[in-house]
Amino acid sequence: MRTYDPSVLNRIANHPEVKPYFGPGGVEVYFDELAALPNDYALLCNGEDAGAIFEWSGPGIWQMHYLSLPSCRGRRCIAEFRRMIDWMFEQEGARTIWGQTPIANKAARWLNRQLGGTSYGIREHHISGPCELFKVER
Repeated sequence: MRTYDPSVLNRIANHPEVKPYFGPGGVEVYFDELAALPNDYALLCNGEDAGAIFEWSGPGIWQMHYLSLPSCRGRRCIAEFRRMIDWMFEQEGARTIWGQTPIANKAARWLNRQLGGTSYGIREHHISGPCELFKVER
């Protein structure tokens, strides 16, 4: 589940159907530098079409960024990311997983709710603009 090789995540993030929703302005995104910082970032993937970057925010608190290819949508997508969240709770001692999702990304906001996320309102992000805040607690 956890990987130190970001190649699957890089491939997903730069896929034409994912790139517009991940990273600022649709530029190519690579996670190689994050993989070299295992105390600050946990890279997880299913090895093919779903992955998540968990960014350490504080003791037991991680911000989640997830991405998946079109082959991983619906129930399967929910199951894959639920496994990753559970892994963070069980293996990394996470108590809180949070995220901020751009208002325009309705599919990701829906997914946040399916993953057990509770909305904590809207916040203006310096790059992404208005984002809805979500939190999942163990």
